[in-house]
Amino acid sequence: MKRLFVILSSFFLVSFASYAQKQEPAKNEVAEEELEKTKAPFFESLSLGVDLVGPVMYKVSDYGDFQASLQANIKGRYLPVVELGYGKAEKNYDDEKVRYATGAPFMRIGCDMNILKNKHDDYLLLVGVRYGLTSFDFDTTPLEPKDDIAGVMTEKCTLQWFELAFGVDAKVWGPLHMGWSFRYRKRLSISDCNNKPLYAPGFGNADGSSQFMALYTIGIHI
Repeated sequence: MKRLFVILSSFFLVSFASYAQKQEPAKNEVAEEELEKTKAPFFESLSLGVDLVGPVMYKVSDYGDFQASLQANIKGRYLPVVELGYGKAEKNYDDEKVRYATGAPFMRIGCDMNILKNKHDDYLLLVGVRYGLTSFDFDTTPLEPKDDIAGVMTEKCTLQWFELAFGVDAKVWGPLHMGWSFRYRKRLSISDCNNKPLYAPGFGNADGSSQFMALYTIGIHI
């Protein structure tokens, strides 16, 4: 009986020691993560970027956006951002039989979140949201003018929208970074107009209520 007690005691001691060894790495990993959170500065960096897709679109399709962004990096995880720009269109729409022209500023505000486990790497994988707003005048000119229709009609419009964003940001050299951002845009509201706007600065094709867009940004991190 005594021998059986010794054997059982030894078995439980070995099992407990094995369990403790397995739990120790997990505790160390949690401790390292907590230490990393403590060491990480609240404000890590500030980035200034410009989009390259908009100017190219304007050259090849007669409409596009010119925009810059200012984004902060907080704890390597949260990245609030402000995007400001100017959208312009001068295009003939054959289906509508009009020439459409507009040019106005726009703004977006929002926040991205870095979803990579290593929050302080040279690469960021981002998901985020944006709220967009623009107020603009647009001109429509009939391509086939008639006597009972005025030549150029000018109207004012205000459009608001919401965006879902998914993107990557990578360090290229020193403070230079580049990255893609894919956007899904959903129109929230549009002011009443006699003629519907065909393009809205910052939003894009306003003929539909939603669309997809991509941005390619080059920026400086300071």
